[in-house]
Amino acid sequence: MNRYEILDRLGDGAYGEVLKARSLKTNEVVAIKRLKTLFPTWEECLQLRELKSLKVLRHDNIIQLKEVIRDKAQLYFVFEYMDTSLFSWMRGHGPATNEAHVRNIMGQLFAGLAYMHKHGFFHRDIKPENCLLASDKTTLKIADLGQAREIRSRPPFTDYVSTRWYRSPELLLRASTYNSPIDLWACGCIMAELYLGKPLFAGSTEADQMCRICSILGTPTKESWPEGVSMVAHMQFKFPKCNAVPLKQLIPNASPAAIQLLVDLLQYDSGRRPTAAQALQYRFFSPVTTRAEAPREVKVPSPEKPEKPEMKRRFWEPKIDDEWKYIPQPEKAHSKREVSVPTTTTDNDEDDGIVTDTMLQDLLDEVLC
Repeated sequence: MNRYEILDRLGDGAYGEVLKARSLKTNEVVAIKRLKTLFPTWEECLQLRELKSLKVLRHDNIIQLKEVIRDKAQLYFVFEYMDTSLFSWMRGHGPATNEAHVRNIMGQLFAGLAYMHKHGFFHRDIKPENCLLASDKTTLKIADLGQAREIRSRPPFTDYVSTRWYRSPELLLRASTYNSPIDLWACGCIMAELYLGKPLFAGSTEADQMCRICSILGTPTKESWPEGVSMVAHMQFKFPKCNAVPLKQLIPNASPAAIQLLVDLLQYDSGRRPTAAQALQYRFFSPVTTRAEAPREVKVPSPEKPEKPEMKRRFWEPKIDDEWKYIPQPEKAHSKREVSVPTTTTDNDEDDGIVTDTMLQDLLDEVLC
């Protein structure tokens, strides 16, 4: 770390802190994530999902990992520096007045995700805070891959992922098998937020979040979401009875093409949501050329559905199921947003796992190859 001059602290949290720094050799400004967890060996570092995914994912719309430093068991990730986040930009600009900006931002987000999904990973925590913007405010890069999982991973998965306001219905019901469509639901939430200048579903609890979704999309049925209806039956919970509100009524500044994309992204049934590559082919992106990859360059097959485990889905234990025993009225959204520092997890959701030591240079070559 003696090769960098620390300029500022950008954020901190349970997992660590993010610093703004300058290379003393090249004078380049970078962002450095310092992890709180100590790593006695390099092999432990290589178990981190974020590191595994970033060494594979090299794309213009995914944050670039420049260097990994381990100093006395303290681990640092050195990233390219981005000027701000989409969240900060939206907070300063309010509702979108130019649909071309929405088209540009969403095109890049879909392009980055299409590449990520094509190469076998899904993000699991897409939100405005994890969409970073360069100084030109038009270049977007997806960041914080600490929750990323491989699409081919076998379930069950951790059921408490993603930030509540961008969490898909299947995650709210604690499904233990899910895949890349959860990223597309989050994209729909972000796209709506760009138009509205505020979150579309700003629930204060998980039950309130589900209630808010129903109040806009309508009550799920056996036809629209058979899996969800089955899950809530096991939970002894009933969806609130609501009629759908047309998105055009809620988002009058969005074009018909934008509304069609939003409707398809915000489907209860994850299998009915378009893939990121398919989203790029929607009419919404046809009027202009975006900074995103052309759809023909990112065509990917729909991710294979994970095999269903023999065990039943995991739901809440009774001791934490109290809030789902009644149908809450939508509460007033909190004025304070959930904000988190970039996360870092290993392949194992619960354990980091320690392995034996090897040559440092070989490990570094493997990380940054």
